[in-house]
Amino acid sequence: MVNFTNETMDKIYEALFEVNSDLIRDHFQNTSQNWDRADDLIGRFRALYFEGGIDFRGPRDSLPSTISDKQAINPHQRSDSATTMGVWDGLELEEGTRLSGM
Repeated sequence: MVNFTNETMDKIYEALFEVNSDLIRDHFQNTSQNWDRADDLIGRFRALYFEGGIDFRGPRDSLPSTISDKQAINPHQRSDSATTMGVWDGLELEEGTRLSGM
């Protein structure tokens, strides 16, 4: 990863972990509420960012691949899997830091 900010890589990874964890919780709160799956994904992000894990390709890599598979797991899930994007509230980075591409 290339860092174009004044922040340390540790701070960037902390921010990425926090945002991804919030997105995962929001997604499962508004879809299947499968908290075991949510905890597993958050743990895999933790391993990726802080423990040198290299085998995690992202949450979509291990999800059902077809809409019918998804609907079998959660028949009430919208096909676009819409989520809210208010996860940046309360994120504290150095003043003047701009984040891009996240």
